[in-house]
Amino acid sequence: MRTVISGIIAGLLLAVGLALPAAAELCSAPRALLEVRASLPHTLERMRSGHAVVIVALGSSSTAGAGASRPEYSYPARLEAVLERAYPKTTFHVVNKGVGGELTQQMLARIDINWELSPRLLEGKRPSAENWRLERRPYIAARNTSPEKTLEKAIAKDEPWFNQVPTASGLYDHRSDKLRNLDLVRRLTETSYECIELKVASNTPLEAALELLTYAALYLVARRRYTEAEQLAKPFLQAERIGWRVLAPHDYFGPALDYGRLAGRLSTGLEQQTRAASLDCAMDFAFLSFPTAFVWPCSDPDLQQALGVLERVE
Repeated sequence: MRTVISGIIAGLLLAVGLALPAAAELCSAPRALLEVRASLPHTLERMRSGHAVVIVALGSSSTAGAGASRPEYSYPARLEAVLERAYPKTTFHVVNKGVGGELTQQMLARIDINWELSPRLLEGKRPSAENWRLERRPYIAARNTSPEKTLEKAIAKDEPWFNQVPTASGLYDHRSDKLRNLDLVRRLTETSYECIELKVASNTPLEAALELLTYAALYLVARRRYTEAEQLAKPFLQAERIGWRVLAPHDYFGPALDYGRLAGRLSTGLEQQTRAASLDCAMDFAFLSFPTAFVWPCSDPDLQQALGVLERVE
């Protein structure tokens, strides 16, 4: 299951090209693309327990090793060598699954069989019925006083907002990903929604975008693999248009990235994935900021006013 989701994300990123600078500057990637502060708790647990870590590299020619003078100079081989030098107590296996000339759709077809191999499905069980339900939950996590959590709950007090929308409970097994929830969903019409990754100060815009792509991949899995009855029970799974949005204060977005270009590439990737899955659902991606003068915490009227004039970050 995780391979299916990772493959969809890989396909989106292949379409993106990560909005790098012009050709003359390709050897100088923005620092924001090189710094990832997100944790990998499952990987860390395997390392601490002495288990080997397996990484699967998906891609086409550059992954397979086109242009490398020897197989050990391909980037998956170099990654394995770098990781083993950095963490000598852990054994790493970077499996090169690159196939020269392969398109995203072909790559997805290659890994789609992982859905049938999900432990939960092999037990004859289905994903949790709670996934993709829309509810307002402004009183959960009372002890969490972080700015992001308090802002999320303040936004979710009223229509048309919903918060903490489950996406992956029971998808792989009965333990994994129970807390992988969308921060916010805004219903625009009966068939149109915005899915929000809300940030105030944590992580980076790129990390927020990658997290949102995970939810987009999970949504695509649900639309392609849930039964007709499961989809009919959730209006959200019958959407005709979904916007994927990173929302944060104005100062959260530093100058290192071309946000408009990156959002455009991600929108193209989402369009390609929905077309490949034969879904009648238009998707796009955008970075949104609160007005420059917005400061949290603030009064409810000020918050509602700010939500009414969100700005696209270009």
